[in-house]
Amino acid sequence: MITAKHSDRDAVVEILMSSFVNNKSITSLVGTEKGSEKRLKSLMNYAFAECMDTGMVYLSEDFKACALVIFPEKKNGNLMSLFRDLKLIFSVIGISNISKILKKESIIKKVQNAEKPRFYLWFLGVDERFQGKGIGTDLLRQLLDESSKLDRELLLETSTERNLPFYVANGLRLYADVDVGYKLYFFKSIVK
Repeated sequence: MITAKHSDRDAVVEILMSSFVNNKSITSLVGTEKGSEKRLKSLMNYAFAECMDTGMVYLSEDFKACALVIFPEKKNGNLMSLFRDLKLIFSVIGISNISKILKKESIIKKVQNAEKPRFYLWFLGVDERFQGKGIGTDLLRQLLDESSKLDRELLLETSTERNLPFYVANGLRLYADVDVGYKLYFFKSIVK
């Protein structure tokens, strides 16, 4: 796995768009109607920028998979972050959905209640043309190693039920599920 640079943004955004186009959590945000692809791209550009500022962005060495990680304590509400948040509201979420998003984020934060500093795996994506070939497994194992080296608890949530066995098989523990209009499943690394 390699650490992404700002110049890798387009590659990361393309992988994420391919991976999350039918994800329940994402489609609840960007919709499925006209303009949803543009909103999805805006969301993934936002995520890339946020993780470059407050965490890490990783790519598989073959550029077929990526992971976006946030270190929550680094979110500091600086002017650039505030600008990105406002742009996200107007280009993706819409003012009418702000309360729904804030409620979901509050639930996630409450459920996570990490035992150690967090290594929050916000997105893990594999280009859809290469899914099922072990690329995501390799990347996730490297992320687990990295979180362990940093003495951080890896946390994530997913709305994709078919991914549940994947996370369990790769050493994560399902510790909660919550209905937010669809089911969110919460996983964490096994603390050593």
